Amino acid sequence: MSANEYAPRVFTCPICGVKSNGLCLKPACIAAIKAQQEPEEQEPEEQEPERLPIDARVIALNETEFYALPDEHKPYIRAIRGVYLYDANQRTYCCELTPSYFLIFLYNSVLLTEEGQALNDEAKEALYDVYETENSGEDCYMHVADVDRLEKAASAGLGDYYAYGATEVSYEDSDYDDQIEGLREHFCGNPPF
Repeated sequence: MSANEYAPRVFTCPICGVKSNGLCLKPACIAAIKAQQEPEEQEPEEQEPERLPIDARVIALNETEFYALPDEHKPYIRAIRGVYLYDANQRTYCCELTPSYFLIFLYNSVLLTEEGQALNDEAKEALYDVYETENSGEDCYMHVADVDRLEKAASAGLGDYYAYGATEVSYEDSDYDDQIEGLREHFCGNPPF
């Protein structure tokens, strides 16, 4: 072995240029060397997924079967419909592979039989009060295929369906929730059926 093998080695710090027998221990040099060795990881900016414009639709669902009509009301009521607003561009997966629409309850609508139409205004108003005013529905989810099937049936005259369409309001001007709430208020005050 040669004497050079045991001689102390001299290192030059690449940051400050100081010569020493080991690495430079200045905190600034250590930080700079680490920064060179480990590329700075940039956190990806969280971007909201681009949302399609709202395609507002209103549908009336026959919900008579959910009511226990007293015998004295049965001859006068043909159907009780729940009227709902939904966004055809917004689909939700409720722990299953089948997508669903979120139906926002607007109001109940009572359809009277011919006998019900023949009642005086006070009697009609009493029926409306019981089934439209006092009984309010709840928001719910319904499979897209079921709603689409009802939509096609309604377009053939077998139900009630109303396509409001796109709101044409930018999400920069008003966020999604505000637009949906505005549509809900609009349809409650201006019922399409």
